[in-house]
Formats: sequence, C-alpha cells, structure tokens
Amino acid sequence: MKTMNATDLPKCLRKYADKIESVSDERGSDDGYWVYLAAGWRTPDGETHCVHEDNPTQCAREMKHITPCTVKGCCN
Repeated sequence: MKTMNATDLPKCLRKYADKIESVSDERGSDDGYWVYLAAGWRTPDGETHCVHEDNPTQCAREMKHITPCTVKGCCN
C-alpha cells in the first residue's frame, strides 16, 4: 500500500499521512480539495473512501472522523 509522505502534504494534513493515498487540488477549477484515503480507511458514513471539501484545512477537520474500513472484500 502506497501512502503519502508527510512532506508532500499541506501542513494541516501531515499527521494523517499514513491514512492518505493521494490528494488532488482542484480549487483552480472550483472543485475544491480531494483527499483519497489509503486502503483500509473510510468516511464515517461508510459510503466513500475520499474526503472532499473546499480546502485542505476543512479536509483535515473531516479526517479526524475517518474510521477503519471493515467491509469484507473492500479495499483489497
């Protein structure tokens, strides 16, 4: 499983580097900031493996709530 290096991330997301596969900064096209979670992690609602907000700081707030993905066969 490839995860992001902390130095590749905005400072507010660095403590979550082991839980992040990649990020995509789409703010230039008004589509916000995307954090794609590493295998084994999901959002609390269980419906997605990414966090999408307007900016990295808002994503960091949401990262506090991610949980391990326990769906059998998911994220393999």
